[in-house]
Amino acid sequence: MKIVGTSAQEFLLAPRNMQGRNAFGLQRIAWCLVPTAMALLWLVGQAAVYGPARRATTVPPAMATRSV
Repeated sequence: MKIVGTSAQEFLLAPRNMQGRNAFGLQRIAWCLVPTAMALLWLVGQAAVYGPARRATTVPPAMATRSV
């Protein structure tokens, strides 16, 4: 679901990006950089949560809810 939201956000912010590019006199970037950056950030996010999620699976539910 997050990938769909990120892709929609990319298309919705495209006109704003063009305004900023024109205001600062920047050149266009290659079309493949944005999807590549999106995929890379998604992979970094997945890697960041993998360790804690893996560790959390070793805790039995009874122990996890005992302190609540």
